[in-house]
Amino acid sequence: MKIHITFKDVPSHEQVKEYVEKRFRKIEKHFDRPPAIRLVLKKDNNDYVVDAEVKEGIFRAFASERAANVMAAVDEVVDEIDRQLHKKLGRVRDQKRRVDSRLTARDFTSYEDDEVEEHFDFKSVKPEVYTVEDARLLLDEKGGAIVFINQDTGKINVLHRTAKGRLELIEIDY
Repeated sequence: MKIHITFKDVPSHEQVKEYVEKRFRKIEKHFDRPPAIRLVLKKDNNDYVVDAEVKEGIFRAFASERAANVMAAVDEVVDEIDRQLHKKLGRVRDQKRRVDSRLTARDFTSYEDDEVEEHFDFKSVKPEVYTVEDARLLLDEKGGAIVFINQDTGKINVLHRTAKGRLELIEIDY
């Protein structure tokens, strides 16, 4: 877990840093990879204010809480980020359920082996290294889809034309 803590008008204490790390482990367990966490702890009149930003992949959460002591403000920020995360995970699970409910066992078992071969062409490809522009030229020449290793990023990409004729570049995270 990567935590960047900025102290503004608040003395930096090792005890506070350890407490922040301990509390944010609650958030970390929801992710496959460790999230990037940025905290700003500041004193405003008699209260402590904690601003937090958590990022991992497409998930981003922001929270700002105020309390009489810094530990209580950290607790409230962690709870707010956790609520946002559960809300987002709930939406993702609901979407997955809606998609899964449309699929039935019949969708996967209705074809005999011979029928599957009629409906699908299976092809094994070994991606080669291209720039996106070179892959576009190859796509224009061959059609279909081009699976390649992006020379700039080193990641596997798929380039194809959508039904509307627009180019779509898919970057594979693995």
